[in-house]
Amino acid sequence: MELNGKDDYLARWIHGICAFILGVISISLLALTFLITRNGLRGPLVLGAGGVGAAFFSFRLARYAITGRHNINESYMWRGK
Repeated sequence: MELNGKDDYLARWIHGICAFILGVISISLLALTFLITRNGLRGPLVLGAGGVGAAFFSFRLARYAITGRHNINESYMWRGK
């Protein structure tokens, strides 16, 4: 069994749980941004940017949790290229 590989089910479960939590956070931040701007207030766009960022990382974590490939810890940026 390779660490953080396709057969590492503990890591895939942990990534799945974190993906779910980040998904809820991203939906909450995007909804809050929408509600603030809908009421005519100039809401901080940092909330929307945080929601988009959380959605991106949630997608990456969920992709590894479902398929077992493209672990977020094994990105091309960390390989020294």
